[in-house]
Amino acid sequence: MANICFLFPGQGSQKVGMGADFVKMCNEAKYVFETASNILGFNLLEICLNKSQAELNKTIYCQPAIVATSIAAFLCLKQKGITPDVVTGHSLGQYSALFVAGVLSLQDTFKIIKIRSEIMMQNSELHEGRMCAIIGARAEDIKNACNNAKEYVTCANFNSPTQTVISGTVNGVQEVVSKLKSIAKRCVMLNVKCAFHSKLMQNCATLFAEKIKNINFQTPKIKIFSNITANAITEKNNIKNMLIEHITAPVLFLQSILNIKKLNINTFIELGEGKVLTGLVKKTVSNPITLNVNNANSLVNTTKLLNKNF
Repeated sequence: MANICFLFPGQGSQKVGMGADFVKMCNEAKYVFETASNILGFNLLEICLNKSQAELNKTIYCQPAIVATSIAAFLCLKQKGITPDVVTGHSLGQYSALFVAGVLSLQDTFKIIKIRSEIMMQNSELHEGRMCAIIGARAEDIKNACNNAKEYVTCANFNSPTQTVISGTVNGVQEVVSKLKSIAKRCVMLNVKCAFHSKLMQNCATLFAEKIKNINFQTPKIKIFSNITANAITEKNNIKNMLIEHITAPVLFLQSILNIKKLNINTFIELGEGKVLTGLVKKTVSNPITLNVNNANSLVNTTKLLNKNF
């Protein structure tokens, strides 16, 4: 089998119907949604299947739905004998990666996601913010525009050599977008009402730190790369503080992929809805093999391809 990196998407990848195929395919996936539902206090699979897209977009629903779907996809792949050598996630996807790496138990994964989603939902209702993907402009130019804005705005996600996401106040983001329109190919407003990965989330980070005191973290069993350092996590003692900082710190996805590539990894599989992360990988490294597992057909096709070619 090839050297493989599993990628786990973050908030924004949610889609009505997500996870349903995996639940039908293996009991382990069904158990993921049952465990999550018991901890969350609502039927997560029912939310994924029967709520409108607008309802599913709510942070309190979409965060556990995204993580559950990614973990379910992983367990279905594992059942087929496909496991990763390296894992990483994008923002929220870091928690799916932590489970797969053996850092968090399934129960603790959803305990911490319940805490995180509730805190962030409350923050979005009290402190409105905006995020926007800037495509085709240099990160340095984007940083300069943020630094010179009248209101607070910062670089929140370094996604690829051609994509950086900014985060901040509504007016701050709008001002920077206006400045960058002449040099960027596109500016895409994200469907969120929080300024994720910025200092505007500091109150969330403080509450989060208090509420996760009793969560247990284990030493990674699989190499896992951190969003905030772009390096492998080696000690369990640092993970709790890393996740607290993760709420306000920028996501170094671009740098993480470059470092993962140095490990002779050339096959990247995105587990969960969407194809955003594999798209970013294609813009970051030369000639990667990229695959997506988001439903039954893609899981079967991925399994066949890997078993045939590797």
